[in-house]
Amino acid sequence: FNSLVQQDTLVGETNDMVPSPNLDTHVFIRVRGDLGRVNVGYSESEPNGRPSEVDMSAGDQFVVRYRPIAQLLANGEVELL
Repeated sequence: FNSLVQQDTLVGETNDMVPSPNLDTHVFIRVRGDLGRVNVGYSESEPNGRPSEVDMSAGDQFVVRYRPIAQLLANGEVELL
């Protein structure tokens, strides 16, 4: 048993068996309630990299990066499609 625990510890340190999710990937979402203007990241077309905001109303569907809407998803304000 001890040798298995040691092997498991060594594997965890050198080779992660579960990859971390890519939080910058795009996802499809549906807005569950009126949220108003929501920051969905930074506009690459703006010279100063200003925040990009979108007006989100109940029932709207968007394709956005996961990271900026992660808290909205956790709060149940949007859902993944």
